[in-house]
Amino acid sequence: MARTLRNREGVVIMSSPATALATRSENSPTNRGIALIADDEPVVLHLGKLMFKQLGFTALTAQDGRQAVDLFALHHDSIRIVILDWTMPTMDGEESFAAIRALDPCVPIILCSGHCEEVVPEDVRYDRHTRFLSKPFSLRMLQQLVDDCAGAAL
Repeated sequence: MARTLRNREGVVIMSSPATALATRSENSPTNRGIALIADDEPVVLHLGKLMFKQLGFTALTAQDGRQAVDLFALHHDSIRIVILDWTMPTMDGEESFAAIRALDPCVPIILCSGHCEEVVPEDVRYDRHTRFLSKPFSLRMLQQLVDDCAGAAL
């Protein structure tokens, strides 16, 4: 059974198999480091934290881009992957992406949006350490991207 979450406006923002969150897979990696999740939707932060736990990460969460950059600056030696919502208050995904890239040009970043990938500028989309994830997304989709963009780095 799929679990669907909606934002304040009722738009579907994330779905995941309930069973994937209820039980940890025997093959799940452990101790993969810290994942930083930045999104202005509390439900996305909560579910993202659960999903990254399933993938073997400890998660730090940020409610906007400014907070994400501040957390990254404090913990950049421990953060192994970042997931950024493209549309956030205070500092949007594009600004926070640039600030994090200035601190670490090689950290894997997954950009996330309910819009199509074309909202992200080409130079950002084609950054070799960056991937794009459309909302809603499942644990399996997140896992594939984490494995794809971070494989050697994690």
